[in-house]
Amino acid sequence: MSEIEILVGIPSYNNADTIAFVVEQVDKGLREFFPNKKALIVNSDGGSTDKTKEVFEAVETETEKLFVTYKNPVPGKGSAFKDIWEIGLEKGAKYFVVVDSDLRSIRGGWIKKMITPLVNGVDYCTPNYSRHKYDGTITNQICFPTTYGLFCHNIRQPIGGDFSFSARLAEFWLKKADWQSNVAKFGIDIFMTSNAVLNGFKVKQVFLGSKVHDAKDPSANLKPMFEQVVGTLFGIVSENHEKWEKLTKVNDVEVLEKEGFVEPQELEVNAEKMLENFKLGKSGQLENWKAVLSEETFGKVGEMDVPAIDSELWSQIVFDCIASFKEDSDRVIDALIPLWLGRNYSFVQETINMSNEEAENKIIEQGKLFFKNRSYLLEKIR
Repeated sequence: MSEIEILVGIPSYNNADTIAFVVEQVDKGLREFFPNKKALIVNSDGGSTDKTKEVFEAVETETEKLFVTYKNPVPGKGSAFKDIWEIGLEKGAKYFVVVDSDLRSIRGGWIKKMITPLVNGVDYCTPNYSRHKYDGTITNQICFPTTYGLFCHNIRQPIGGDFSFSARLAEFWLKKADWQSNVAKFGIDIFMTSNAVLNGFKVKQVFLGSKVHDAKDPSANLKPMFEQVVGTLFGIVSENHEKWEKLTKVNDVEVLEKEGFVEPQELEVNAEKMLENFKLGKSGQLENWKAVLSEETFGKVGEMDVPAIDSELWSQIVFDCIASFKEDSDRVIDALIPLWLGRNYSFVQETINMSNEEAENKIIEQGKLFFKNRSYLLEKIR
């Protein structure tokens, strides 16, 4: 196969119902907007037991396609990305795009929006969507405020799933990653974003409208994803404090193709289930809370039967957990999960009568509070 300029990668695991539409839209975008650039669509699969491979290969496209079962023995999204990066670099790709395989909102125009900045010298584009106020609870409560408050980059969707990036950044990540860690799983997105901003790569956000996908109910069991994402993030925060503690001003990362607020996908949440899971978690984690949290923070949350965790208290909880992470990472993650459920429950109570746009403003304000309170963490880790 001759050299290519653009590689679009689609990680998958049992996505036979949705992958055909994604491939069709990617091919449409490549044909319409980059007809003179040789491209390749790669489906990097984790050993699907449904018909993902057959469906992918049956889609008629003008763009060349390649199906691979990724080689890294650790199963996960990061392992799928590893093969995508290696294939692209081997074939000389200059520009990379990765998109989720469960997208229902992707259109051919996304490809133009994501690749054009790369052609103009940008290294990394993160997605910027309109999302339901309760969609993306790991993003809203942990990844966004930490990226904003500690890494000093206003990137709204640091683990958004749909990214574009230069070959030099793909090469950098490939060498930097520990492919036996949670980076090989759901930790990959936050690994990519954190390392791009902490190592001086040129970053933009690209507005992609409303994200319609297989949204996850925040009251459901997201424990494996939480462990992989938050464990990766807290590890990066701990290992790079000499880099981020020097930052004194938030970089307001430009949003390209910006439009007004678009109404997002609907999402039902079960607040009572969140409350039930918080209470269950509290009964099992009280000793860990005492060990991980400051005396003042523990005094507040230890008394709560019904969580009332506002942004101020939440920033202290997250920073206490980061400060304790290096010493005992497993204990910290176990302790934080019910507290995160409690924060989600509290956020639902705070915003139940708010529009998605009004609730979005509260999420942004929480990011600013993390920045304002970062000295609390710095005093604990210095």
